[in-house]
Amino acid sequence: MVGDVDKWAEARGGTVFNMKGPLESTVEETRKRMRLDESGNPMATVAPELTPEQTAAIEARLKEGNP
Repeated sequence: MVGDVDKWAEARGGTVFNMKGPLESTVEETRKRMRLDESGNPMATVAPELTPEQTAAIEARLKEGNP
């Protein structure tokens, strides 16, 4: 074996040819954080449906704020 055995063990036997580079991982993290699909377009989001209790609580709060 040629090279650092400890580094090889840390990489779990991976080589430079099958490891993600820093740029690839940064782009992937940014894509996930911004919720973009593979082509860079925003992913569709679905708003959760409110229960009748939640709707009533929101309406009561809005009425309290309005004179």
